Amino acid sequence: MQLLLALRMDLANARFVARDYAAALSDFDEVLPTLAEVLGARHPAVLDCRYNQALSNAALSQNEVALRQMTSLLADVQAARGESDLLALLLRREIAALLIKLGERRQAGVFLRGLLPEMDAILGRDHPETQQARILLENLDQLGSG
Repeated sequence: MQLLLALRMDLANARFVARDYAAALSDFDEVLPTLAEVLGARHPAVLDCRYNQALSNAALSQNEVALRQMTSLLADVQAARGESDLLALLLRREIAALLIKLGERRQAGVFLRGLLPEMDAILGRDHPETQQARILLENLDQLGSG
């Protein structure tokens, strides 16, 4: 059973990497319940699968669904790995980006202003993920909405 589960995850991840988000999302939706049951809800593979599932929803412009998934996932990642874990930081940045897409620019700005100092301290100012968050905030500031 675990071999079959691993193969199904490989297929879902391959489709995700190939940017076939609809097929990947279908695969993630199908495999996640069993994966969580076998490995536990906070297992790294389950958390990563949930992240890719949420990113797939975002890529398919299902932004409200993706926001709910990422918000729920963030709580689990912080509980399992801590607030300074890379995935927790990435989730917070992705949540801010989704808030922007949903028109919640002020909330996204507050979110990013809290996140950037942590990313600077943990990842470094020049880290690509930190720079991406900084660009999001700068763009918001230029719009006068952050």
